[in-house]
Amino acid sequence: MKIKTTVLGEVEIDERQVFDFPCGLLGLPELTRFALIDSGHPPYFYLQALTEPYLSFAVMSPEVFRPDYRLDVDEADLLPLDMEPGKDTELLVFVIVNFNETPMITANLQGPLVFNKQTGKGCQCISGNPEYKTRHDVIAELAALKNKGESTC
Repeated sequence: MKIKTTVLGEVEIDERQVFDFPCGLLGLPELTRFALIDSGHPPYFYLQALTEPYLSFAVMSPEVFRPDYRLDVDEADLLPLDMEPGKDTELLVFVIVNFNETPMITANLQGPLVFNKQTGKGCQCISGNPEYKTRHDVIAELAALKNKGESTC
């Protein structure tokens, strides 16, 4: 299917890239259908609202700069994902990224986006980990990993 985006223009996507967010995103409950699109600039992706071509978010896996990242949310927050009890579910976790003028790249670890590939459902949760904030300096954390000798791949 083809969708229009402000950032990438018109793009062809596979139906498997479309996710329903039954509760929308925090602050945007009316937007419930999004496509997860490769940006062409790893490790970034776009979360594109299907009904609003101008609305997209840069996202990335938090494990790129935080290999120890663990999803710490209430089980009730994951109910919109329609996971089958007793069945292993492969969840994808992304965080919203902001590119600031300084230049600085920050990531929101406090409000992770969780995707269930099997059901095509997604949700945004609030992390219960007090260490996770809304603005983590991605470049500084990558530099700290490098100084520790840890791989960022």
